Amino acid sequence: MTEEVKKIDVSILQSIAGLSFNYRPGQVVEMPVVKAKQWQERGLCKIITDEDILKVIHPESSTEVGGDGGNVGGNPDALPEDFPVRELLIENGLDTIEKVKAFDDLTTIEDIGPARATDVANALLDLE
Repeated sequence: MTEEVKKIDVSILQSIAGLSFNYRPGQVVEMPVVKAKQWQERGLCKIITDEDILKVIHPESSTEVGGDGGNVGGNPDALPEDFPVRELLIENGLDTIEKVKAFDDLTTIEDIGPARATDVANALLDLE
């Protein structure tokens, strides 16, 4: 019986290339926890925690979107049509940018794991 390798999301800080990978700064990737810790110690990446995601999704910031920003019905707070996992968020009552920002932990929603939560956090940053 093989033991399952625990993985974690990291944000790449420096270009890293190997035989089977090529990572660029700013890229978010999933990797084994042991490797992530080694690379973080060497300054190559930063482990993304739920706390990091919550720092990005801060309700006290204002969201300014020019025009309707691709939002439904011209509501500047509505989720844009191309927002990551938009349908899942809406199905769970998170139909505005502010509601998504205020939500405590997106990974508690079925089918949203750390990688998708990071995609949402990055999309929120892009809206600022």
